[in-house]
Formats: sequence, structure tokens, C-alpha cells
Amino acid sequence: MYVQHVPSRRARLGGARPPHLQVVPASDTARRVIAPARAAREARDAALLAAIAYARDSAAFDELRARHAHAVEDAATRLGAAADLAAEIVDGTFAKLWERAWRLAAKGVHVRSWLLAIAREAAIERLCGEHRSAAPGGSTTSIR
Repeated sequence: MYVQHVPSRRARLGGARPPHLQVVPASDTARRVIAPARAAREARDAALLAAIAYARDSAAFDELRARHAHAVEDAATRLGAAADLAAEIVDGTFAKLWERAWRLAAKGVHVRSWLLAIAREAAIERLCGEHRSAAPGGSTTSIR
């Protein structure tokens, strides 16, 4: 859905009332164009994940990494990770993908969503760990 300026009935009839915002549904044409492209990307990701899971195909892993590494890095940096930490998170996230590929393929997960969730979790864990270790007195324990 998107927001579009739609003049009120009074404004259309020459009244002094300014146009207001009204939410109108996106056109069916946009839905028909976007949905197949997204479905094709998800199907390609699922095929690559299956190749990684069942054949341990490193070329499929490299392609999947090339497709999603930038988004995973962006997810980490949006949470405040520095560039070097974001690169470590990307490496760790894709290492988990390699290790868990069989389970993920069996469950039929959406690869991009799973990667972004793991990256966010890792970034939060690492950033909170840095804050705990920087606490006064050098205490690494946290209060729960």
C-alpha cells in the first residue's frame, strides 16, 4: 500500500479545504510484477541451499554468499557494528549456514530471512558483549 494525495469532495467542488492523505491499495499490476520476481529469487535460493545441503556444493555456497553477503553486512552495521566486526558477522553467519544447511533445507526456510535473523542476533550478542567487557571494574558478568 502507498499514500497518495486525494482531494476531498469539498476541495474538488471548489471549497477552501486542502487535500488530505488517503491510503489506497497498490495496483494489481504492481503485485503481479513484484510477486513472481520475489518467488523466482526465493526458488533460486532454495535450490542453492539444497545443493549445499545434499551435495556440499561450494559453488552454490559461493553464489548464495554473493547474493546475500551485502544484506547481511548491512544488517550488522545498522545495529552499530564497525566494518571489521560486520565482516566477522558475515563470515560467522555463512559458516552457520554451511553447518546447518541440511536442517534448513529440510524445513524449507526462506534463506534471506534466516540469514538476516542470524546476523542481527550475532551483532546484538557481540555488541552487548563489548559493552559488558567495557564495564567499570572489568566485570564480564551481567545482571539479568
